[in-house]
Amino acid sequence: MKNVKSKMTENEVTVILYSLAFVMFLLSMHAISAHDIWGFLSYLGTSLVLALGPKDPDFYNSRIKNLSDLNNVSYSTDALTGAIISVACIFMIVGFVGRLFFS
Repeated sequence: MKNVKSKMTENEVTVILYSLAFVMFLLSMHAISAHDIWGFLSYLGTSLVLALGPKDPDFYNSRIKNLSDLNNVSYSTDALTGAIISVACIFMIVGFVGRLFFS
């Protein structure tokens, strides 16, 4: 069974990422009901990034050996989705930093 590679299809990747996004969304709802604003921001940002991010298996299989390889990794999206992903990344960073420094 050596050198057996499992090639996930785009539908399998999509199901896994949407499932993780749904669980993270439920965690964000639990955090807001427990009055944990930092947890809410970090969980909500993570769920939005997982739900709206790339679903292409080749994107996740791309090899990155040094920082200059990040210029070759890209995916296309529309302007609204890109803006929501940018705000979600800000939510994640603010939530993680807030949890580190203010909790």
